[in-house]
Amino acid sequence: MKKAYFITTFILFLLTFVSLDSFAQEKVDFRINLDAGACFEVESAIISVSENNMVKKESKNEVTTVVRYQVVKKTSDFYRLNFMYTDFYSVATGIKEFTIDPKSADALNIFDGSTQVSMMMNKPFSADVSPKGKIYTVKENKEIENEFKQKTKNLSPELSSQISFMVNSFSGNEALVELIESWASYIPDSVVDIGDSWTVRKDSALTRYTFVAETDSTYSIKGVGSKKTTVNNEIMGMSMTVNTEEEYTIAIEIDKHTFLPNIINRESDALITGNMQNNPALSNHQSKSKNILTLKINGCN
Repeated sequence: MKKAYFITTFILFLLTFVSLDSFAQEKVDFRINLDAGACFEVESAIISVSENNMVKKESKNEVTTVVRYQVVKKTSDFYRLNFMYTDFYSVATGIKEFTIDPKSADALNIFDGSTQVSMMMNKPFSADVSPKGKIYTVKENKEIENEFKQKTKNLSPELSSQISFMVNSFSGNEALVELIESWASYIPDSVVDIGDSWTVRKDSALTRYTFVAETDSTYSIKGVGSKKTTVNNEIMGMSMTVNTEEEYTIAIEIDKHTFLPNIINRESDALITGNMQNNPALSNHQSKSKNILTLKINGCN
């Protein structure tokens, strides 16, 4: 009798163990899951509030950019994405208020910021991206570069260089890579469980991510990081060094089906110091800024 009781108890124990094990959390392989022909839009909105020790006045700037992506080829190793800027506008308050609307820009005024942006709108770029968000290649649009060269051929080298800087900040290789990394750089290399952490390094930025939660339709990831940069610029014969120290937090909500983020919120505090060697009066320039970046990913209309 005791033996039968022992066997029954042992079987119940095994069944309980198997039952608990069947409900155990499975590790997640964060891997982009899109079909060929899929289309999505990434809307990024940056709100920046800064205070300058020289101007002694707070300024606020809001910039919104919309980029549309389409999967034109899918293999087991990569997605080929065609993408383009479809909207861009900016509103600044504090020192000066203005709006940039490339849809109504004066295309004849090459010096106007709206014109420069409008010449890059709705023109395709291309990139090959792995399911883990690694960027293999990025293809720039040479038509944009040629168009700007044609329109600036009669300008002085200095003015032409300034306009080229604006163009490259939107359509150069580095800018295009950053567009994709803004929504894909968090993906871990290996499978992870809730509570697991991993680190992503990009240039001088170091971010530590943690898989924190799961719902029926989404996963949640949190990140903390810091970044230090030094930029040397020469403008109209004057040399300036700008140092930036930044700390930030990131919250990401990821769709369980596509493994694209539904939304990314990034909040940062930065200290910026500037030194202009040729002009002591403008040296020791210092400003503090608080930036909130929100990325939303939606299907195409």
